[in-house]
Amino acid sequence: TLLLVASVALYRLRAQARQRAETLQRLADERSRFIATVSHELRTPLTSVSGLVSELHDRWGDFDREEAVELLGLAKSEAIEMAGIVEDLLVAARLEASILAFAPQEIDLAAEYRSAATGTGISVAGPDPGITAFADPNRVRQILRNLLTNAHRYGGDRVAVAAETLGGLAVLEVMDDGPPIPRDRRSAIFEPFTSAHQEHRALESIGLGLFISRKLALSMGGDLSYDHDGEWSRFQLVLPSRAPGDRPAIVTSEAAAELTSP
Repeated sequence: TLLLVASVALYRLRAQARQRAETLQRLADERSRFIATVSHELRTPLTSVSGLVSELHDRWGDFDREEAVELLGLAKSEAIEMAGIVEDLLVAARLEASILAFAPQEIDLAAEYRSAATGTGISVAGPDPGITAFADPNRVRQILRNLLTNAHRYGGDRVAVAAETLGGLAVLEVMDDGPPIPRDRRSAIFEPFTSAHQEHRALESIGLGLFISRKLALSMGGDLSYDHDGEWSRFQLVLPSRAPGDRPAIVTSEAAAELTSP
């Protein structure tokens, strides 16, 4: 009996040791993949900025004003993309440490959308003005930038944005006519370092945008969710439309399930 008990205990210890080793190996692999992906994501726009600026510096006299302005615009766009990646990384770290500060105020979603879209260089008509939310404008722009970038990378040819107020909620949807995310992956797209569509892994997306965006929405009393209605992929951002004392105690995306289709 003692021998049997000892054998069972030894087997369990070996199984636990094997499990710990597998966990450590998985974490090491994820860390290596993360470092490689971040390096790739930063190197691409950095190389573009460096090349464009070098061309302007070394051959300024060869370009007319229109060409120089175009090159500067490209460099600016790439620099903004790189700044967005860095901001996502910083925010992810601060969220993990629970030290990210928010400065909520009344904002117009149409104005914040225009600001976010300008930063991405993606031209998509925004919602009508007049839809207000009570949220941190910097964080809302970060969410919208990530949603637009996601639609541009993974979505279809058509992208649309709609917003409205439902009760005490401000609701904004970023939609595209691309293929739906498989149902067995929909719960995972808001996890860190996860790509929405496996077939797009060649893009080497860092996989933080949707994770951070939902965390930010939840931290501001709202939510971010995904659905597909048979025609459109719909990322729905829900935010309180009023200050805390004037809005519902619980804000969820289910409370704003319907938006006008584009």
